[in-house]
Amino acid sequence: MTTRIGRIGSAVLAAAFLGSCGESLPPQGDPGLWETTITIELKPGQGVAAGSGRSTLCVDAEMAARMRVGAAKTPNCSKRMRRFSGGRLDMASECSADGAKLVSQTTGSGDFKRSYVLDNHLTVTPPTHGMAEAHTHTVARWLGPCPNDMAPGDRVMENGVKVKDRD
Repeated sequence: MTTRIGRIGSAVLAAAFLGSCGESLPPQGDPGLWETTITIELKPGQGVAAGSGRSTLCVDAEMAARMRVGAAKTPNCSKRMRRFSGGRLDMASECSADGAKLVSQTTGSGDFKRSYVLDNHLTVTPPTHGMAEAHTHTVARWLGPCPNDMAPGDRVMENGVKVKDRD
């Protein structure tokens, strides 16, 4: 279940972080080891498992910069908005993927250099892979330097499996 939660959470966060030039951005996160906990709540009756998962990710300065800017060049988005002011982040996007319309609304808070909290609401029309609506709550915190056995982009899932994050 953790793997499925991770994939859904990644998709929701990707939709949330869509941005475009000229929008206000939060501060860049510090390089090092980040722990992320994602809790996913789904509308009752959906065929996808809800739950939560935790992972750690080793981030270098280049990766931190890419994560801050987000997927500005991601195609298939007709609307994108991202505004950051006074430690508060507001984001919205409307995109299409696999024949479905994805509408995402996200709020966030924190210093974003060492910690942040995001709440996202995603609607998928028509429902895709059993999911029509999801709410995610993400808590991320910087733990310190990456351990010697992790390279930038290495993610260790809650079950101990190590995967390489894609750019």
